[in-house]
Amino acid sequence: MSMREVARLCKKYREYLGWSQAALAKAAGLTLETIQNLENNGNCSQEALLKIARAIGADIRELMKLKNRMVRGVENLLRIWYP
Repeated sequence: MSMREVARLCKKYREYLGWSQAALAKAAGLTLETIQNLENNGNCSQEALLKIARAIGADIRELMKLKNRMVRGVENLLRIWYP
């Protein structure tokens, strides 16, 4: 999984929780700029990513599993629509 994919998942998770970028930054003990940099450019240190994952109540493995479930769901829909 690329860093951009992880960044998109973090953003989706944050939005699902109804958190602003500022709220996530505060909960993770990071700057708003760090969250914006992750979401906009896919750039973030591993340490910051771990803090984000802890703040949203997930770990990196859970985020990867979520991504895999989303991909399988889309694949299943495509099989139904285009047998």
